[in-house]
Amino acid sequence: MNLRQNSIPELIWKGNLSVEVHQKENPLSYLANLPRQSYFAQILEDLKQLFAPTVSLEECWLSSGKASIKWHWPVGVLYDLLSHEDPDTTTSAPVLWHLEFHVGSFPSSLIVPMDSMDTFRSCFFNALKESDYVRNGSSSLVIALSKQETDSYWNSLLNHDFYDYRPIATKLFVSKSRIIPLKFYLGEDAPIVQTSASLGYTLGQVLQKHIPEFFPSDVTCSLLKPVLQGIVLPLTISTDLMNRDFCYPDGFLHIVLIPVSN
Repeated sequence: MNLRQNSIPELIWKGNLSVEVHQKENPLSYLANLPRQSYFAQILEDLKQLFAPTVSLEECWLSSGKASIKWHWPVGVLYDLLSHEDPDTTTSAPVLWHLEFHVGSFPSSLIVPMDSMDTFRSCFFNALKESDYVRNGSSSLVIALSKQETDSYWNSLLNHDFYDYRPIATKLFVSKSRIIPLKFYLGEDAPIVQTSASLGYTLGQVLQKHIPEFFPSDVTCSLLKPVLQGIVLPLTISTDLMNRDFCYPDGFLHIVLIPVSN
């Protein structure tokens, strides 16, 4: 299939996941197709109204299996990390991701509570400023956005509007900087490897430099393979291409490392 260069970010933006949220001993369930670029913070209030309308939002949280859901991480990153799905072997049939809604017994050592959308907005823009700082040595590009641009970017996330999102994202991410921010996830219980890389290199070279114990070669995956935006990436892909087309809205390249299937 031939793709125009500029269509790749739009195709990635259109990716979504089918989610079912339930609560123990409750016959109700919440079904939705959530964009990979969205956040569970955007539906937490709706879930509270469905399952526990009289409780405080701060008492509400989600889990996937034994893992607590971090509402301030992109949905796509959480799925790639927690679903244990291998995009190379998954069938084309939609997969329904089952999550559980909880009230109370809040796992405060694992996740932070969300009390309002203002909390989410602050958290999101702090992450955006952090990625800008990695790129430019300061958060100047994000800070320099006009109020109209800032509101437009925020609303593009809430409304999942690619045409409002992309011009500002391009302005922020495809800058004069030669540095890109990366986060590598080695498993749900493993620490995140947060680092940066220069443009002009391959992903394999970056992985060999920062995680050599799992990537002794920069051209062959023997133990782990990288997944970004639900796609298994070749180690030969350039950091330039990843930065241009694969960033999440917070400006980071969130790369989940999954076991190589034997």
